[in-house]
Amino acid sequence: MLCEEVFYFPSDFNFLGIAKDLATRQLGIESISSDFTPCQGGYSDTVDVLLKSDQHVIIQFRSSPLHKTHDSIHKIARQLLGDKVPMIIALRDNLLGEKYGYTYLMPCIPERTLNDVNTRAEWTDHQFLNFAGSLGKVCGQSFYTTSIGQAEIPNSDTVISTA
Repeated sequence: MLCEEVFYFPSDFNFLGIAKDLATRQLGIESISSDFTPCQGGYSDTVDVLLKSDQHVIIQFRSSPLHKTHDSIHKIARQLLGDKVPMIIALRDNLLGEKYGYTYLMPCIPERTLNDVNTRAEWTDHQFLNFAGSLGKVCGQSFYTTSIGQAEIPNSDTVISTA
């Protein structure tokens, strides 16, 4: 999938403040604090917002959409991995306006990431190699290129069973 729409946030964009305001407005629960998540994507800024209800939600500001096309990355990930991929809500809010790219609200799914140095230190080499091998299998078998150069996704049950 090639994305034609790309947006870059201005350098003075207040991600943390706007994320708190958006979470409060969208959910009707006061936001207590916000902070950037430890692992950031190359095309997004991801903020963890703590609500007064002691729940965490994620507000993600992206330079390109997750939801706009039939074969969006989010839909493909949900097909392949099911509930392991959180549901997203595309936010359109007067606070953002049309000029502020693509912003999403999603539940926080607390998990340790591969980039977490402390987590890697807790894994044995065998556990880490199993994880890396499984991830490689999923990525390697998640799609293939057709004769006309389009990506096709095989049966998701097959992909998941190889992981």
